[in-house]
Amino acid sequence: MPDLPQWAHFMTGPERLRAFEDGVRRALAAREVEFQVDLPGGLASLRAPDGRRVELGLGSLARHWHGLEGAAEGGEGDAMIDAHFSALWTRAMHPDPALEARLDQLEFAGPLLRVWLITERRAVTEAEGLVQRRLAKGLHAILVLDLPTSVRPVDPARLSAWGRGSGPGASLPELWARAQAQTLAALTGEERPTAQRLRLFGQLACLALTGDSLFVTSALLGLDAVIDSSSTALPELGALVVAPTHHTLLVHTLDAPLNEATMATLLSGFQKAAASLYEQGPASLSPELYWWRGGALEHVRAGRDGFGRLVLGASEAFLEEVVSG
Repeated sequence: MPDLPQWAHFMTGPERLRAFEDGVRRALAAREVEFQVDLPGGLASLRAPDGRRVELGLGSLARHWHGLEGAAEGGEGDAMIDAHFSALWTRAMHPDPALEARLDQLEFAGPLLRVWLITERRAVTEAEGLVQRRLAKGLHAILVLDLPTSVRPVDPARLSAWGRGSGPGASLPELWARAQAQTLAALTGEERPTAQRLRLFGQLACLALTGDSLFVTSALLGLDAVIDSSSTALPELGALVVAPTHHTLLVHTLDAPLNEATMATLLSGFQKAAASLYEQGPASLSPELYWWRGGALEHVRAGRDGFGRLVLGASEAFLEEVVSG
């Protein structure tokens, strides 16, 4: 880990962060449950005995642990980490029965439905507990409930409960459509991302969409609507995009086909920016490149051959329409 992720910038160095990570892993392993630590994203996730995935942020805990200074890497530091996770785990394992019963009623849960993006890796490892769709390589969309204190994936059991008490609007296609419409309504309304025009590395023009919401990158579900709300219209060719974290979306509109040299510069810069932001976190999502057009998302792979020439892995449509000459 040559650099510290942004959420841990206060640490004195990578060794200190690794010591914190070791303490986190010891505390989670003691609970004898399946867990993962996403250090770039600043998250730890645990699978509860009932199959639910519980995500826990590491930022505030790391600050308190780091504040112990020399005592942090001993018993006092381990005790602090263990107490922190014990409190969170207790709350997670004892959900409010009244709330859970209401969430099983579509009339109550329906307005909370959203579509959230996750990594392909998570989509595969948690497949049995998610209602999902694959968008493109590296990115999946899942149905979630946007609760005041968490983003809760909709699991198949809850989906079945909605179906049993169903009326109009309870079919899966209707639920997806409703969740997507509500997500985009929020992103073009009160949760609208901040739109900022900038030049990556001083030369690559792009529009950066950023915000505190974990749904910023869900704008890919309807990028034209979200971009239009920032007074920028998407051209017919669409845009090249990267979604390195849940809070950040970089967009380069394709106003005309690009020659190979321009394309190579653009893709190289976008890859560099995406990799850096993905590594820093928090809430890392994907370092991959994508072509967005007309509501569809397509993965674009870029590299160079032994002679330094651009090599593209993309659809025939992309190569014919976006790359000129």
